[in-house]
Amino acid sequence: MATKNGVTYRQNLVSAGMYGTKCPYAMVPKKVTVHETDNNASANNEVVYMIGNGNQTSFHVGIDEKEAVQGIPFNRNAWHAGDGKNGYGNRNTISFEICKNYDPSRGTTNISGAQLAAYNQAKVNAVKVIAQVMVEQGINGTVGNVKTHNDWSGKLCPQKMLREGLWIPMRDQIIAEWCRLKNGGQQSTPVTPETPKQKKKAGNVMLLFQEKGKVYLLVGNKYTYVEGPKHLDAIKLAMDKAGYDTWVHTNATQIKYFKKIAELVK
Repeated sequence: MATKNGVTYRQNLVSAGMYGTKCPYAMVPKKVTVHETDNNASANNEVVYMIGNGNQTSFHVGIDEKEAVQGIPFNRNAWHAGDGKNGYGNRNTISFEICKNYDPSRGTTNISGAQLAAYNQAKVNAVKVIAQVMVEQGINGTVGNVKTHNDWSGKLCPQKMLREGLWIPMRDQIIAEWCRLKNGGQQSTPVTPETPKQKKKAGNVMLLFQEKGKVYLLVGNKYTYVEGPKHLDAIKLAMDKAGYDTWVHTNATQIKYFKKIAELVK
């Protein structure tokens, strides 16, 4: 059985006849995007369902506690990021779905017991597989190259990690594993993210959101009104250099979540 970085890995690729629906564009991947399935199905079942239905929604790899299954070739795009036909996420990133994060019978990510153990192992496997794929595809292991669905369209995904503050540690583990692999498999100190010229703020909270037509910058627990396009461009440039995402969030549920996090860092 084939493996990637010690994790069982196999392909169950979508048929060429479905390319027009699932992955119509050639792609040279530049970043990776991490999702969670909001389900309790296995990676195999998620991929079988994805490649077998007529919906456009698609993703490259599903990962659970036992294996990783690839459904879309890495040289084809997938419709996973929610940022449109020409969106950067949809057209330039490899998508990974982490399984077992959600209990559909109870409608919650507050899982326990065997499912929580499976989810935690799925995350361990995801770190290994994502880092290995990044190395193979020539994608540098930096903060700017390890994205979430939320970064592209504001959707609360990967839901469990974002709700519980687990995303930043997960991202950093992927980068650290990429560094280890690039160092010949030896343990290494993660490389400094691309030209971070500003110190991270309290609670790693630094983001933009739009509410009632106005754009605000949230830094730690302080809000600043963004005054016009030039001010916004300057803020985005500074955030990008510091390794922060510059997406302007508009989802009401997500904004409520951001404000809650801001309260925690007062």
